[in-house]
Amino acid sequence: MRQRKSGRKAPGTGSSPALLSSNGNWVSADICGCTDGKVKGAAHVALVTSDWSGGTRFFEKDLFQSMNEHTYNEKTSEVRFKSRIILKIYDAIKCHESIIVANPENFFEQGNNDIFSTVLYYGERTLRTVEPQCIGGMDGIGPKKLSKVRDICVVKLQFANGKPVYRTFINLGATTKVMPIRLGRSREIVAYRPPQLDEVGVPVTEFRW
Repeated sequence: MRQRKSGRKAPGTGSSPALLSSNGNWVSADICGCTDGKVKGAAHVALVTSDWSGGTRFFEKDLFQSMNEHTYNEKTSEVRFKSRIILKIYDAIKCHESIIVANPENFFEQGNNDIFSTVLYYGERTLRTVEPQCIGGMDGIGPKKLSKVRDICVVKLQFANGKPVYRTFINLGATTKVMPIRLGRSREIVAYRPPQLDEVGVPVTEFRW
């Protein structure tokens, strides 16, 4: 994306726009305008704004104007670039607490016995690793396989002031029933699990708020 000179700050008082991707090194290089073209396949990137004020919705026109040549799929909220980046902008234009995307597992890399991701925060040029303990899947925190983040997952990121924010990603067509796992007194949802035999379970669609 092209950087536009503007006197405006990133919308949302406490928001911290970030790019989440499994292919972080290549995405960072492309944003900086120095892609070497060595990476094969598409890079799936989520633009996460975490703007509870909803202000980013009013910057939608500016967002599209700041982008390089692209095509846009309104149904999936996906922007596709010639550089093979697929940018998911649902969070920026909807400002819901949950982020609805196609195939959330595309944001993660499979390790030896865990999964991880990378994040680039607004105003920074250094990638940060999203460690396994910051990822919640269908088997709790630190899922072992990509299949555990296919339908629904949680990623622990941070606001501009450094405080943590837990963002839930839900697969566009998922109907799985789950039970949320909450963090102590804060009641923040940090992961999910399958319902036990004596539990009804909640369809993931119920978490689309």
